[in-house]
Amino acid sequence: MRSPQMFRKVRWISLGILVFTVVIILTVHKYDFWRIDINKVYFTQERAFANVKVWNDINEPDGDVEKERIVIGMVSCDKANTTTTSNLGVVLIKSILISANLHKVSVVAFHIFLESMGRQLYFKSKLEEYAYLKGNVEVELHFHSVRDAIPEMYHNVMVFTKGWRCSFVRLFMASNLPNEDAIIYFDTDNIVTGNIRNIWNLISDMNERQLIGVAPASEPWDKNFDHIFKFHFADIPHVPPKGLNSGVLVMNLTKMRNYGWRKKMFEIYDNYSKSVDLHADQRILNIHLHFERDLLKQIPCNYNYEHIHCDSEQICIHAEGHQNGVEILHGAGGQYVSKDSSLFEVFRAYRDFNLSFQEVREKLMMPLRRHFENQGKNSRCYGSLNRLLFKNVF
Repeated sequence: MRSPQMFRKVRWISLGILVFTVVIILTVHKYDFWRIDINKVYFTQERAFANVKVWNDINEPDGDVEKERIVIGMVSCDKANTTTTSNLGVVLIKSILISANLHKVSVVAFHIFLESMGRQLYFKSKLEEYAYLKGNVEVELHFHSVRDAIPEMYHNVMVFTKGWRCSFVRLFMASNLPNEDAIIYFDTDNIVTGNIRNIWNLISDMNERQLIGVAPASEPWDKNFDHIFKFHFADIPHVPPKGLNSGVLVMNLTKMRNYGWRKKMFEIYDNYSKSVDLHADQRILNIHLHFERDLLKQIPCNYNYEHIHCDSEQICIHAEGHQNGVEILHGAGGQYVSKDSSLFEVFRAYRDFNLSFQEVREKLMMPLRRHFENQGKNSRCYGSLNRLLFKNVF
């Protein structure tokens, strides 16, 4: 039998090893370029979401110099035992950071609305992997609960819906982010292939009345979009000729708060849900902007470019004329989920791109352009995107 003295000795040795290990970890961490600091943790109805700042030690602000800060909003709200929007969301973030790094943006702040705490840890871990940006881009992560973004009485119709789960949250960014002046909202199935600063600058291009920028849901002359129009907009007041797509929104949040945007969205839902199916938030957006057209800044199709813009023929004129070509590639319709889809290769390339490589042009852009040179594929996207992706780089 061991004596009490021996137990005490073993305990002190174990404690010494633990203290030594902690000191080593902290010493190494001190010289690590990337750190995470949990600033605040919110507990509401047993849901904890933290504001997290990821920054670079050697890139701290100089005195009172204000750095350019671009603010991004997104919603990731998967059903139980699924990770589709989370997987899409981290690739969207990667594409934004690649663009920010290439175009020398100082700070990118992400506001991510989630349903569960576990997804917060997933997003944080992925951001920590993106260490190739060290020395260039400061990143802020702010996590929010979708349950707190919309009043509980609307949860069944706006949050936990059968179709576009949690999508209504994007309509209430202004009231949920009272300290932000402006934001770019992205559906998680978007990839920024152009210059994120160009997208951000659309907000400052708005006139005195405009407070939201949205791309058309279709090109007016093309019949390939007719089925989209009939499903989404034909039975409601909408922005002519064929409605707006809310997958990318540029919003002046200050103007929206002053205008009373939040109240008006609920009023439209309460009034129109009695007579039509408001299964998606973009139907509310279209109804309101149909009657308040002066609030809208229509943004070009190359800022919300979908496969339908090039499957039959290349019909987005702005992508041809713009120096950057396609600025945002929207994988609507499961394009980034199904491996047989026209645009899946873009998602795969960004997903698998090793951020330890600095050669974005050689390792990411050139292979994608070569992929879309294949004229034999059953899609006009091949022969179009080889010209329109990364147009200003080549």
